[in-house]
Amino acid sequence: MGSFFSVHRLTVWFSIIALVVKLIISKSAEDLLAYDIAEPNVLSYICDFIILLMAFFAIKWMPKEFLFFYIAFIVLTITFSVSTYVNDGEVFSALKSLLRIFTPIFAFSHYAGYFKNRRNELMLVSKIILVTIICLTIIGFITLPPAQNRADGFDGGLWWPAYFTNIHTTTYVFSAIFFISFSLYKIDCSWVSKRNLILCFCVVFYCIGFGWGIRTSTISILLIVFCISYIKAKDHYSHVSPVLFVCCFSLIPVLYYLFFDFETLSSLSSGRVAMYVEKYYQLSGNSVSAWLIGNGVGSDLIETDVWSWGKKGAHSDFITMLVEGGLVYFTLFIAIHIKLFSILKCSQTRFLVISIAVTGVVSNGLFSRPLGLYVAVIALTIGYYDAYNRGKKVDK
Repeated sequence: MGSFFSVHRLTVWFSIIALVVKLIISKSAEDLLAYDIAEPNVLSYICDFIILLMAFFAIKWMPKEFLFFYIAFIVLTITFSVSTYVNDGEVFSALKSLLRIFTPIFAFSHYAGYFKNRRNELMLVSKIILVTIICLTIIGFITLPPAQNRADGFDGGLWWPAYFTNIHTTTYVFSAIFFISFSLYKIDCSWVSKRNLILCFCVVFYCIGFGWGIRTSTISILLIVFCISYIKAKDHYSHVSPVLFVCCFSLIPVLYYLFFDFETLSSLSSGRVAMYVEKYYQLSGNSVSAWLIGNGVGSDLIETDVWSWGKKGAHSDFITMLVEGGLVYFTLFIAIHIKLFSILKCSQTRFLVISIAVTGVVSNGLFSRPLGLYVAVIALTIGYYDAYNRGKKVDK
C-alpha cells in the first residue's frame, strides 16, 4: 500500500489530473463552465503551475539525458531576461514566455522517468487522455458555434466548432489522437491494430484538413506517414537515403516558387512569405548584441501591410526565437529538437519530433501552443518507454 501511494506516483497523477482539468477548462469552453471562483484562464495557469511544480518535485527521478533541458532553461532565463530588460520589456513576461515552452518539456522528463517501467499505467493514462479529447471535441460540436479561419475558406471562413482555446490549438490537440495511437501501435499492436491506426489517420486527417481547415496540423500528421514510408522503403531498398526523401519533400515549396509569382505565393501562404521578407528587414537592423541575445519578448510583433488589423508575429517559431532571443535562443531551440529526437533513440515515435519541428518552421507550432504540446508529450512518453525497453533488450 505504501508503494502505491509513493511520492513519485502521486506527483505524476497530480500532473495528469491537472492536464485533464486544463483540457476541460480550455478558453473556448467559457460558456459551458459557470465558475464563480475564478476565470478559466486563471484556473488554466494554476494547472500549469501544478504540472511544473510536480516536475520539479520529481526531478531526482528524472533520467539523466533530460538534464540538458534544465540547463537550456537556465541559460535562456538569463539571456532572454537581459535582452528583454535592455529593451524596456518586463522580465516577468520573458520568464512567462519561456515557461510556456519549457513546462511541457519538463512534464515529459517527469513522465518519462516514471512510466519507463510502468506499461499498464502508461496505457491507462493514454486512454484517459484520448477519451478526454474525443469527448470534449464532441461536446464542442454540439454546443459551440462554428469557428472562424481564413475568410476565403468554406462557408465564408466558418469551420467546425473548436473546443480547445481556438481553432489552431484544437487541431493540434486533436492531432494528438493520431500521435498517441501511433505510439501505442508501436508498443502494443493488440490494442491499436494496423487497421485501427489507418482508420484513426483517415478520421483525424479529414477532421483537421476539411473540418477545421488548418494546413499546418494537416502537414504534421502527413509527415508521420511520410517518415514511415521512408523506413519501409529503406527496408526494401537499401540504397534509399534520407537525403533523397528530404529533397523530395523540399521540392514542394520550390515548385510553388517556380510556378507562382510573389503575390500569389504570399496569398497561398496566408501572408507568411511577405511576413518573412519583413522579418529580413527587421533583423538586418539588429546590433551585434541583438543578434546574440535578441530584442526581448514581444519584439517579434510588428505592424505590417501583410496583416493590417494589428501587430503580428513571424508565424514561424524559429524566426520568432531568432528575433526575440537572438542566436542563443535560436541555437538552443534547434538543440532542444535534436535532443528530443536522440532521446527517443530507436523508437519510430521519434518522427513525432520531426513533425513538431516542422510545425514550428512554417507556423506558430506546437511549442507556441502549450495545450497541444502537453498532449503530444504523452505520445513522446510512450515513445520513450519504447526506446528505453528496446535499449534494455539490446544491453542484455
